[in-house]
Amino acid sequence: MPEDCPYYPCHNYADQQCSFCYCPLYPCMDTEYGQMIETPHGEIWSCMDCRLVHEPRIANHLLANPEAGVLELKSLKKKNI
Repeated sequence: MPEDCPYYPCHNYADQQCSFCYCPLYPCMDTEYGQMIETPHGEIWSCMDCRLVHEPRIANHLLANPEAGVLELKSLKKKNI
């Protein structure tokens, strides 16, 4: 149960789907969902505000289609099916 996770809610919004505690698309390099940030150790990809794989419809599609990429998932999101 996600409520048992010490990081829940990691994105702090209702109805998040928690199958992906990490992003299987990382680093997607899609600037709609993240950006490069400077750290003391150099640049890294930050997708801190991305909720794509936590949206139930998207997460369920990705679980059923693990080969799906960012473009496919974005297309699915835009269709609102």
